[in-house]
Amino acid sequence: MSDKMLTLKLDELICNKATGESGHDEIYMKIWVDGSYWGTWPSNADESNTFDMNDSDDKYKKVSLDLLLEYGDYVKIELREQDKKGNPDKDEVIGQNYIYTNSVTYADTSTHNSKFIGENANYDLNWRILSQKIPSLRVLGIYCQKSSSNCNQALIENIASVASDAANAASEFIGEMKTPKAEIISESFAIAADAVMAVAAVAEWLANAIEGDDDVYLQETWDGQQSTDGAGFCPGNGQVIKLNDDEEFIFMPEYHNYFRFPLDNGPVTIEVRERDKLKHDISLGAFTVDMDDYQKMIDKGATVMVLTKYQDRNGGQGAIYHICYSCALEDWSLPANQDA
Repeated sequence: MSDKMLTLKLDELICNKATGESGHDEIYMKIWVDGSYWGTWPSNADESNTFDMNDSDDKYKKVSLDLLLEYGDYVKIELREQDKKGNPDKDEVIGQNYIYTNSVTYADTSTHNSKFIGENANYDLNWRILSQKIPSLRVLGIYCQKSSSNCNQALIENIASVASDAANAASEFIGEMKTPKAEIISESFAIAADAVMAVAAVAEWLANAIEGDDDVYLQETWDGQQSTDGAGFCPGNGQVIKLNDDEEFIFMPEYHNYFRFPLDNGPVTIEVRERDKLKHDISLGAFTVDMDDYQKMIDKGATVMVLTKYQDRNGGQGAIYHICYSCALEDWSLPANQDA
């Protein structure tokens, strides 16, 4: 076995043809690494945490799974459609496929494809072998200034008007650190929140809004596309992060890693969502980073962004969330806990 490390990124799932049993296929993967069972993705698939897909309006989904492996390891993937009555013994196996990491050259960063055909369905999985230094987005933590409650569009526009002030103030405090310590991130969130509070209408609304926990998770998606309920990359266990007013969640102390996304293949959109088991989950805010943003930030440290863009215009606009992130030339042969 080689001692050269790499990241296998399972990137995008594409539905060319659904099973046709209902409006959507409830899709998940069972994964093995070198013959040992790794688990399901999305996590907790037995609790209906799946990718809801069809071959029309929900044709594309971001998988957002990174596996740190040795060059020469192989991964077996079984694509499954969940039984509508929750009986895993009756789940349909659409197909199986193997990814051998040494089937491509170690330095290759191009996108490859695995096909899954069966049960009248046809799916493609796009994946990459990443072992080089690649321009990347690092997502470091999240802060809830105000949990979800009603407010009008004018108030959201007021918040958006000071977003750059908040980012500049936080960036100045952080300096050149790409992966700042938790206490630095925490203070930068407070500085950004103060900039938002400088808007009188926002301060008045915050003083009178009713508090309540948000059940939060993060998801990578295509810009402007409605996301899949529940299927997020964070938390990785398929659960939620409970956040109320003035609460934060910083990833390195909790997970010993941040979350990273390569930017060389196009823009990356990250959405913060609130789980609603009775209805559809809602967008609490989203942001997009591309190579132009990378070029502006590569010589700077982390920053804080107030999330004022919403994937779902019908919900979420009563919340104020901030994301701490940085852009770096990421070495994908190493774990996602680098300082440089």
